Amino acid sequence: MLQASCRRKCAVRRAPAASGRREDLPSVAQLEQSVNLACTCLRDGARARAWEISQEALQKLLRRRSRGRHLHHSLEYALRVNLSCATEEVAERELHLREAIGLEPLRVEARFHLAALLAEEKKLAEALQLLRQALEIAPEEVNCLALTCRCLEGLHRHAEALTVATQLCRVDPASTFLALREVFRSQPDDVFVVTFSRCGTTWMVQIAVCCLFGAAANYEDHALFLEGSIASSAAYVQHMEAWSDKPRPRLFKSHVPAEMHPGLAHGEEEILQEHGKVIYVVRNPKDALISLRHHHANNPAIGWTGSWDEWVRQWIAGDRSQEYGGSYFEHVKGWWTLAQRHPQRIRIFYFEEMKANLRQSVAEVAEFLQTSLGSTQVDEVCKACRFESMRGRHQVSEDIRSRVNPEHFRAGRVGSWREELTAAQAALVDERLRTALGREMRQGLRIAE
Repeated sequence: MLQASCRRKCAVRRAPAASGRREDLPSVAQLEQSVNLACTCLRDGARARAWEISQEALQKLLRRRSRGRHLHHSLEYALRVNLSCATEEVAERELHLREAIGLEPLRVEARFHLAALLAEEKKLAEALQLLRQALEIAPEEVNCLALTCRCLEGLHRHAEALTVATQLCRVDPASTFLALREVFRSQPDDVFVVTFSRCGTTWMVQIAVCCLFGAAANYEDHALFLEGSIASSAAYVQHMEAWSDKPRPRLFKSHVPAEMHPGLAHGEEEILQEHGKVIYVVRNPKDALISLRHHHANNPAIGWTGSWDEWVRQWIAGDRSQEYGGSYFEHVKGWWTLAQRHPQRIRIFYFEEMKANLRQSVAEVAEFLQTSLGSTQVDEVCKACRFESMRGRHQVSEDIRSRVNPEHFRAGRVGSWREELTAAQAALVDERLRTALGREMRQGLRIAE
């Protein structure tokens, strides 16, 4: 008993000194850990916890400075940026961001966040000045370019916004959606055909083109593949505005995720602009997976040669389609949700139903696009849009053959996955389908396992 009591007393005597060192002079590693933990909390939406962690770490860092220790401007910078993201108080957010800019004037994060704050407060000219400073430091910073487009649009300087959007499109293929999201202006007769990759996009584009322009029309003469065309030439951002070499209406082909749809009202995530309709095509995920795998294997610029197990895992995770916003499941879920909000403007079609009854699908597309087709015209459209007819007409010019799949129309079959996937691989897709979409949405989307 006496020995234990002595140990307790010793611990009590030593505790204040040890505790003081830990509290007042934390190690740099401890402070870095606080920064990382706060970032994780912010990503998870736990803003109050992120604020507590960052505030406590900042106070410790300032006490360390008062004791003459190394200042560690980069740590204070990170903590102040985190604090600005974790609080709702405008004045406090602005204070932390201006302090951060003073600490690390050659970094752009704080300038971007402050510009975003000023833009929220409708101080667009001030925000634009900060963004230009940031872009002098990092000319290809995607978020700064996108926010610059938004500020210019807010100041009714559309021509300048288009120029910046063109610059943004040159950064990488995925930034195309971000650029269009800021500057696209819908027109009364706009039509978008959207799918996840290899779910019948070009097929549906041809159907829509024939409904609008006649059975003899070719999709390549009437539709613009947004991300493909803009990736080839960023000037297409401005070309869309003129649309001088294509008959109206404007028809766009795209794999854009719902939250990045150009036709969304600027600054909104679920509201459409005044004009424009969307046809969205859903396909069984296992068939879509098979088709994209062959598409990548047949594309000389990609040349996929990995195993099927590896492909299935990467496809499920969205790693094979990052330029389209990630996984099939999130893509379908996003468009399903948006279609429920705008049922008169967004119509969902199904690859399997198009294969089973093309005539009915053509009639439904024509009805949705408000075009009047007689029975003979429907038959002509069906003939022009049969898979075999489209594959027979498709040609790839020699100048792009080295970077595209020459067999764009490969098979177009329903249920081909049964011949190429093992039971275990199919089960992985079905499991992800169940967890990502849930029963009600799967039934609403008519996706069977």
